[in-house]
Amino acid sequence: MITEQKIKNALENARRKGVNWGCLGYEVMTLMVLHDKFGITDKEELRRYCKEMDSLAECMTKDYASLSDFVIALNEESGFTLTDDDLVEIDPTLSGMLKDGDGGGGC
Repeated sequence: MITEQKIKNALENARRKGVNWGCLGYEVMTLMVLHDKFGITDKEELRRYCKEMDSLAECMTKDYASLSDFVIALNEESGFTLTDDDLVEIDPTLSGMLKDGDGGGGC
């Protein structure tokens, strides 16, 4: 018998799988860019990148830091910014962080 709880569980499992696949896909694409476009061919360096990404993800899942915190730190430390539309999707309070003519990341 299909119960409301079974449906909720199935939806949560599907959401979790989607998030995991999305994250894995992004990590693989990033590794390909590091390898193909930036010449990082040492597998230990690529593994170190993965370890650092996992560490940042763990900080977020344990609520030590948020994605907004990372966006702000990246901007303050390097001047790199995402587009304002991207920032608003992450956190509406970040709207306007991109300065006119900044040229930032444009991701």
